[in-house]
Amino acid sequence: RFHGAGKRMMINLGGSWADQMGVVAGWLRLVDGAMDEQFTKFGTVPGEGYVTGAQWEAQLSEVKSTERAGKRFLGVAHSSPDDRDAARYGWATLLLGAEGSSDFALHSDYTRELWFPEYDLDLGAPRGDEVRERTGVHRRRFSKGLVLVNPTTTSVPVRFGGRYTG
Repeated sequence: RFHGAGKRMMINLGGSWADQMGVVAGWLRLVDGAMDEQFTKFGTVPGEGYVTGAQWEAQLSEVKSTERAGKRFLGVAHSSPDDRDAARYGWATLLLGAEGSSDFALHSDYTRELWFPEYDLDLGAPRGDEVRERTGVHRRRFSKGLVLVNPTTTSVPVRFGGRYTG
């Protein structure tokens, strides 16, 4: 009935993705896309609530599997309106797995759209899939840039493999 009325249906699958993959796959067949409302970060305190490790890996898989199913993915992270680090972490995570049918938003209370300069960077087209390095850092090259995400709880040195600015 939704499609007949010209509407799209997105469902919020939140924390059930990793534990309920069979249920998620069943729902994805029926809708236009899905949202994870705790994508990469929860809570509104800057510096706290970051998703790391296996849970972060599962969220990256959500992006990829949703797009492979021909559906849209929406990742929503939560923090204060000026938390640029949280916006970068979520946006970069999305860029690692997205192929053009995914969106990201950082929200503090859903009353206004938050925009960060990183969202406007022209990275160009992806130059392959993301790669997980031995250190735990994930990397994906683009024709005009590079995306790196460290979903661990420790600092890790990285080599860019070229010269970059910005």
